[in-house]
Amino acid sequence: MTHDNHDNKGFSLVELIVVIAILGILAGAASFSVSTVSANRARKAAQAVNDMLSQCKVLTLSGAEAPTMTVTLEGGKYYATLYLGSVQREREMLGGTNLSIAYTQEGVTANVSSSVHPTLSFHPSTGALSQTCTAITVGNYTVSITPSTGYHTVTR
Repeated sequence: MTHDNHDNKGFSLVELIVVIAILGILAGAASFSVSTVSANRARKAAQAVNDMLSQCKVLTLSGAEAPTMTVTLEGGKYYATLYLGSVQREREMLGGTNLSIAYTQEGVTANVSSSVHPTLSFHPSTGALSQTCTAITVGNYTVSITPSTGYHTVTR
């Protein structure tokens, strides 16, 4: 009996299809997790802006000296900063330039940049917003603000 000794150094089409399918599944899972992480960062940043707005309003209504809040872009990073008069009271980094932050004031939406940013404050007697800013958008999340009452909430 003769035995043909084939030297099978390659791989079959079925093996190739299985490997490509596995790589496709792994790539899909990786892209899903990257988008989930990005959305989570945006949600946390929007919530931080909302929380600082609440703090600014509470300080205003309690009679603190001219509380204001800003959202700025400095050195490639976004910050929410709370001031009492001209003194910085609290500052929180919201994220880097991979995050997009914009605000809407008097019907015009502008991206926050190093030279363009919102400064927000409230009326001490009514709690209404002193400016006409109606929204701060962080990625897919929006901090919606009702200027006449100062009410604000995060939505997606």
